[in-house]
Amino acid sequence: MAYSAKEALRILRIIHFSLMMGPAFFATVVFYLTVSGSNSQDPVEILTYVPGALFILSLPLSDFMFKMAKKELKNKSDLKSKVAVFQTAQIIRMAILEMCALFSAVVALINGDIYQLIVVALVIVFMAIKTPSVLMLETELELSQEEKSQFQTG
Repeated sequence: MAYSAKEALRILRIIHFSLMMGPAFFATVVFYLTVSGSNSQDPVEILTYVPGALFILSLPLSDFMFKMAKKELKNKSDLKSKVAVFQTAQIIRMAILEMCALFSAVVALINGDIYQLIVVALVIVFMAIKTPSVLMLETELELSQEEKSQFQTG
């Protein structure tokens, strides 16, 4: 089967949305448990500020790791290799953000504080902003006209 840049982007989007949905579903369960009163734990005060701090650290860290993983592009000449490097870099970036969101949801569960879920929502919004697109690939990978056309033809 011939390589399809369009198909590679579709697969990356599926992975991307899967990484977004884990924290979203978990946060929904935490929200339900907290609002329904099923979660009546004593709060652990030290955890109150950790999700916010982790979020603030995760944004630059995820971009830094994305750029570090993308450095491999210098050695790649064909579109398939470039897209593979981008996929790896994107998955690393999303995994760091997902970790932040899941940690925040766990803190909300432990403390019974639904306001901690604001961090989860912020992370999901940021992840949504970073959803892979043809334009993003063209920009990040500095594609030639010929390589750009492969996303249109499939």
